[in-house]
Amino acid sequence: MNPLRRALQSLKTHQARPWRLVVSPDPNRFPGGLGARFLAKNEREWHMKLDAKSNLDDYEENGLLFSYASNDTAKGSSSKAGQPMATEWVRIVGDGSRKTADGRTINDLLREELRNFSSYPLHDAKSAEKVAEDMEKRLGEIARFERVEDIPSPSPK
Repeated sequence: MNPLRRALQSLKTHQARPWRLVVSPDPNRFPGGLGARFLAKNEREWHMKLDAKSNLDDYEENGLLFSYASNDTAKGSSSKAGQPMATEWVRIVGDGSRKTADGRTINDLLREELRNFSSYPLHDAKSAEKVAEDMEKRLGEIARFERVEDIPSPSPK
């Protein structure tokens, strides 16, 4: 299972707090992926994770330029023991100028995911699985996904 799919599986769990989709660098602030780190050749990287536990101020304290969206459609009265409240970071890597069949870049797709995330139906496992499949398919058309081990997660206060 690729790292993005592994992270998105968490959407199927009910949480006491809303899920947040966190993307760094902020694709709204850096159009065209200009804030994304350059890798070999024309490749750039972005980072994404799901988080239902951290205060967003904690990300700012770690110096991350990020954007986020919240979704409370899976919000339950409490989360079950052992369910993840945050995922690992996922590295999204690709040519920043490469486009999907309908003309969108990785940065465009990330902005779209942030814009639409709050309305995704996450109220049951089947709906959440469909959201995960669709997100993976759209981004996977022009990007690859890798684990990230060197980005610190904020420590909740």
